[in-house]
Amino acid sequence: MLTATIVGSLSGGLQFDETGQRYCTIYSDQANRAVRALIRNDKQAALISRLPKHSRLTASGLLRSKGAIGNGGKALAFLTIIVQQIQIHEVSQ
Repeated sequence: MLTATIVGSLSGGLQFDETGQRYCTIYSDQANRAVRALIRNDKQAALISRLPKHSRLTASGLLRSKGAIGNGGKALAFLTIIVQQIQIHEVSQ
């Protein structure tokens, strides 16, 4: 399995997916891409749940991806990082 790292802004708070797993969305201006970060660690989840939207952080872990074809016929890639490490850079006010 591949590892991945994203540096970006928290796009929203902690949420639960259709299988009940906790995740947050991180948007990278540099990559012009949003990635779903699956949070399995309770301490990391507690920390992220207290962060306001747009806080800057780095998430690293295992990369999981799914592909699909959009309505316009273009290929879409849905990227998820199963978080192993997280680092907070700035907390937005």
